[in-house]
Amino acid sequence: MKKIYVLTAFNFNDGAKITPFAAGFHDVADTVAEHWFVKAHCSPDGEAPAVTEDPRIAAYEARIAELEAQIAEKDARVIELEAQIAEASTNGKKSKSTDA
Repeated sequence: MKKIYVLTAFNFNDGAKITPFAAGFHDVADTVAEHWFVKAHCSPDGEAPAVTEDPRIAAYEARIAELEAQIAEKDARVIELEAQIAEASTNGKKSKSTDA
């Protein structure tokens, strides 16, 4: 038995039956692991591919940070404006006492 890592799902027909292989690790007979069709769908070193850092991710993260900063600024401005509205409404109208 050998362990293989399938990169792309495929169906293997050995002449007797069709065996589906999903992406991921599988334990298979040596003859299956050495078949050219199986090898074409598997990692050459039998290991899962390493996750490489995509340069676009850093750009997206920087843009997200910029947008979050803009949101924080706008939230602060909203709070400031709401305080001004509240102050203007209390200064413009004197509340009447209901006590007589």
